[in-house]
Amino acid sequence: MRVILAGKHELACRLAAALEDCRGLELGFLACATEADHDGGRESLKALLSKRDHRPLNDDYGHEDLLHAVRRFQPNVLISAGYDRIFRPELLASVPLALNIHFSLLPRYRGCYSLPWAMLNDDSTLGVTVHHIDSGIDSGPIVVQSSFPNDRGQGCKALYLTAVECGVQLALRLMEDLKAGVPPQTRPQDESLATYHPPRFPGDFRITWRQTISTVTNYIRATHFPPYQPAISTCGEWTMGFEPPVRVLPDPGQPLAPGTIALVGEHYAVAALNGLVLPGLVHLNEDRLLFSDAVRRLGLAGRRLT
Repeated sequence: MRVILAGKHELACRLAAALEDCRGLELGFLACATEADHDGGRESLKALLSKRDHRPLNDDYGHEDLLHAVRRFQPNVLISAGYDRIFRPELLASVPLALNIHFSLLPRYRGCYSLPWAMLNDDSTLGVTVHHIDSGIDSGPIVVQSSFPNDRGQGCKALYLTAVECGVQLALRLMEDLKAGVPPQTRPQDESLATYHPPRFPGDFRITWRQTISTVTNYIRATHFPPYQPAISTCGEWTMGFEPPVRVLPDPGQPLAPGTIALVGEHYAVAALNGLVLPGLVHLNEDRLLFSDAVRRLGLAGRRLT
């Protein structure tokens, strides 16, 4: 069975390694223009292919080049795992089965940044969907789904890696069924339940303390995706980046302006609308230290973060 894997970063890399261990598959790969060989600390499909002496099917990234590459390979299945281009109808028509791995429980959270949006909305359950690729945005019939808890103690990168593992396992099960001659069962998406957010990351990575404690903590979690910039806040000339997990306390019983740094026991917290947020680790210039230590070092007690 001839399979094309199109994608980048951790999902494509880990799925590529897993598919190489499957007997009876001939693999081809489509690389992404937006992925470098060594992509800022993230896993790179281009780098993986180079190490394993594979070459992507596409030498260029134009639509015609992709179409010719796919037609030359004559795949039975195409799997999109974080691919950054929309496949045109003529390309999809040349593939018997085209599937996409999407990090949400479709039809909710179609489009980009599906995992951060679900975290910001405080969904109790997150998930992964494998679906047919059609002419829409993540709107094709659903093949299979898997869910996992939204662990409030984890940031986006940790939950993303959980989703990666779910996606790999779903794809491997489908490959085994296809090799055994079992076609995938599908169901259409319920359009009345579909949601779609703008194709950009929510917010500007700056924490707005004039919000509820759950909104603040979820934003810190949703923005935490090393090696990229975390959520930030400033106090005078100083800028801090915040990491999860963070603890929360209910209303302290005295009015504090949002963003005010207050001592609670032995630790410093920050006031939000309905309580206090107790940050853990923060980034300060090149240092990574506890928030309370940063407050003491810089003399920020009683001042406001903005």
